[in-house]
Amino acid sequence: MRAGRRLAKVDEQLEAVELLNSAKSIYNLSYRELSQILSIPESLLCRYANGDLLPSLDTVGIIKERLRPMLDLTEVLRRNVVIKDGFIDLNNVLFNPYILRLYQRRVKDLFSDLPVNKVLTAATDGIPPLSVMASYALNARLAIAKQYKDVASEDFYEVSYIVDSPPRRVSLYLPRHLLERVMMF
Repeated sequence: MRAGRRLAKVDEQLEAVELLNSAKSIYNLSYRELSQILSIPESLLCRYANGDLLPSLDTVGIIKERLRPMLDLTEVLRRNVVIKDGFIDLNNVLFNPYILRLYQRRVKDLFSDLPVNKVLTAATDGIPPLSVMASYALNARLAIAKQYKDVASEDFYEVSYIVDSPPRRVSLYLPRHLLERVMMF
């Protein structure tokens, strides 16, 4: 077996283990409950989840088929985002590594076929954490536009927009070198 195929197989197996651990954590499931969902013995699920054993490719298929609907990012967000008094509380999402990994996998699934080498975001009240996660998922550099010009750069892209309370023009600056073309040889 070639190294590339072997790595692809291991990646599939590790993804299935990640799905097991995600379902267990996000839905607070016991191994018994997971066993009932998957029709896989509890003892095997425990060994998979603890990293003592990797599932066969047939078992990987079963795990993915049965857990993916439960771990659909939209459904998981619907269950974990709290809206109270008109405010959106993302703490259950941002501080749960399993949900963040689901987000990374979703970004990777959606964009990995595209030639993405930069993720651009605006730092308004800090750096949006999901932009950092997207950059990591795509193995792409992160470019951050800020409301001020960094002293380390002299040449910038600038974009302005109007905010409404109170009405004012806000500008974002991105050092030009952050969007230079990367030459591939």
